[in-house]
Amino acid sequence: MAIRNYVAAIVLCLSLAACARTEQASDTHANSPGATTAIPTEAPSITGIVTSIGPGRTLRIEEQPSEESGSAKAVVRVPEGVVIRERDLGAPRTFEDLEQGATVSAWFSGPVAESYPVQATASALVIERGAARDSATTTLNVDPMGYGPVRVGMTTAEAARALGAELKLLGPKMEPCHYIQATERPGIAFMVIDGQIARIDVRPESPIRTAEGAAVGDAEDRIHALYPGRIEVQPHKYTAGHYLIVRPAAAADSSYRIIFETDGSPNTTASATLNNAGSNNSYYAVRYNSGSPGSSEFPNVNNGATVTTEIYNLCTQLCALDTASEEAVENNLRRLPVRREMYTKYWNNLTDHVNPYELATTNKPKGWRDAIAPMMAAFAIDTADEQRDAWRSLCQA
Repeated sequence: MAIRNYVAAIVLCLSLAACARTEQASDTHANSPGATTAIPTEAPSITGIVTSIGPGRTLRIEEQPSEESGSAKAVVRVPEGVVIRERDLGAPRTFEDLEQGATVSAWFSGPVAESYPVQATASALVIERGAARDSATTTLNVDPMGYGPVRVGMTTAEAARALGAELKLLGPKMEPCHYIQATERPGIAFMVIDGQIARIDVRPESPIRTAEGAAVGDAEDRIHALYPGRIEVQPHKYTAGHYLIVRPAAAADSSYRIIFETDGSPNTTASATLNNAGSNNSYYAVRYNSGSPGSSEFPNVNNGATVTTEIYNLCTQLCALDTASEEAVENNLRRLPVRREMYTKYWNNLTDHVNPYELATTNKPKGWRDAIAPMMAAFAIDTADEQRDAWRSLCQA
């Protein structure tokens, strides 16, 4: 039976320095100097809710509409020719597609009037969420630069505003990097380095897909088919699988990568049934007919939710004692107890009547044991600064 590698995780990150922002040159629209045809890689000038749409192609964008002051607010003019895109689909939109209540990100160009709200001209505009969408149920995809409206390089506050959700610490907070997560979106985790989103991990239980349709659980063959000619394969450091490193198609995304991790394990299980003919006569049907696999007794392939139960039942039967409710192969897994008192209190319950403590040698320990104390003292030397530097290097690798 062929063993295929399956995706165990998806990671989005910068290819060189994970926490650095990268500015990329982009094509300019012929009708609007400075306007970009691609979503900019740098953080937007403002991300907020459209509270009004005015004449002259103007938008009032407010970070926190309920606050009269303190949070970012801007009146933004969107000239003809400025490309407007929807984050989820990446498709171009028009000014007429904008609606009050939508969440948008805007990038400013030219002078900015420092009034309150500020007044500026947009060079790019991205619709993060439409007015009628619910942030907890909206299906968002991952792309080389981020997840939905969240972009690598954003601060945690910018990411929370863009996602419309509170981002909470996931696990212990370690410096210089740690993970955060939105409670209503448990399938995605954001690595934070020095206050910025540096990496985005799609977790094993997540149904989240890339824009091309790849997801955790896909076979390597499918990943290659979805990204033909764009994958660099490297051996995995910790499993028998691989790293599938996808090179972005867009030039503006060239500093970013999607990395699929495979674990070298199949996503199928083979199960066998017990032919119970009594003690010493029972056996598992494991005969395989290579000439006619359909007539084989084994394996039975199962991709359902019964995998764990099948494995447990098989182990239980293999380890069953003569007194088990289902008499099975007499092949107990026997390990001698470690605690000395087990041999005095429960000797009659042991299958193997062997006491290793009675057989142990009386020779004194060798002199090398005296070195344990100075070794442990050396291990306890305070290397906090070196450890922080090493951890920072690992996070940025």
